[in-house]
Amino acid sequence: SVMIIYAIHALKGKVNDQVNIEKNVAIPVAVQTPHLRKPEQIQRHFHKMGMQLYIKELLQANQVLCISSFLEHEGKTFNAVELATEMTRQGKRILLLDMQGLMPKNSLGFDCRTLSDIPSFHQTGQIVATVNEWKLQFDLIIILNESIQQASMGLLLMKLADANLFVMDSRRTPARLIAELGLLQEEYQLPRIQILLNRAGYQPNVL
Repeated sequence: SVMIIYAIHALKGKVNDQVNIEKNVAIPVAVQTPHLRKPEQIQRHFHKMGMQLYIKELLQANQVLCISSFLEHEGKTFNAVELATEMTRQGKRILLLDMQGLMPKNSLGFDCRTLSDIPSFHQTGQIVATVNEWKLQFDLIIILNESIQQASMGLLLMKLADANLFVMDSRRTPARLIAELGLLQEEYQLPRIQILLNRAGYQPNVL
């Protein structure tokens, strides 16, 4: 019984749902990814997500969409890869810029590059110039960003993107980080930032 009580209190300290997020920050929740298991569920969901993001003008031609999170294991990689996969299925030329350096290059059906593919990547101007050059070669660039709390370039990439999706996981992201995202947006004037709620509606069995 002690473990059950502990688990319940732990869940109360997380972001939980869209209502809790939007009452603590002015940044809207753009899309929600439920807890998905089956391949057909994943494909159906990301097909729908692609349409939602297009309607909300977060997924336009020759744009850069940056997908970020505060911490690791909040669903950022899953959502970025599956969205890139869906856009590729639709015949789009997709580049995934993997700032984590974890993705296998060119084995996912779309072009995948890392920071080392940018000449003189330690120079801010060179990063901007290279990304602008890539925008002419691809229909969409998706940046799989570093975790912001550990990032050296994460905020720069969010700033140069045309649109930003910030991932929060309903059962992993601490609730205190909701307001922190608002402060980041205000301080750095991050362009067109909206939230992606990962594992929306997920109710793990604590018994």
